[in-house]
Amino acid sequence: MKISLLGVVLALATCTVANAQESLFVAHVERVTLEPRGGQYCADPCAANSHRGRDGTAYVCVSNEGGCEKTEFVVDRALLGDMQPGPHSFDTRIGEWGGTHFPITHEPILVHMKPGFVEWAPVTVKDGREVAQVKAFRHGGIVSGVDLRSLADGNEDSVTLNVLIEHLPTRQ
Repeated sequence: MKISLLGVVLALATCTVANAQESLFVAHVERVTLEPRGGQYCADPCAANSHRGRDGTAYVCVSNEGGCEKTEFVVDRALLGDMQPGPHSFDTRIGEWGGTHFPITHEPILVHMKPGFVEWAPVTVKDGREVAQVKAFRHGGIVSGVDLRSLADGNEDSVTLNVLIEHLPTRQ
């Protein structure tokens, strides 16, 4: 019996937020729901892909994903893009390492989102001004061509939201 490996299914974040463009916004998380792979709300990606061909060849699906995540969050204000203030949700697959895509906190966060991609950084208040810890961005912190991390002063890892807004393209 000949066995061929059809492909390896990789767990990529799939954003179901209605925006198809790059967005940067301040939000807070309301709820994170985790669902097991193969459960009612999280179909097993391999279930439909494992079968035999007419010639007897077995097709094998291998996946390292751990399930699904649904994050419900509220956008407080948009800094870039057309994300509207109010409630939204983000649905994705959980990858091999099992981490969530949003923090398990109700504190404000700065979210950078574009199709198939999301990263976030904590927002705090320092000397009466809102600051984002932009060096916490895991995937570079490049927003609309602007390296947000380069805006931080010296050894600081934070930048005020006002400075961020000044350096971003005009809000569309």
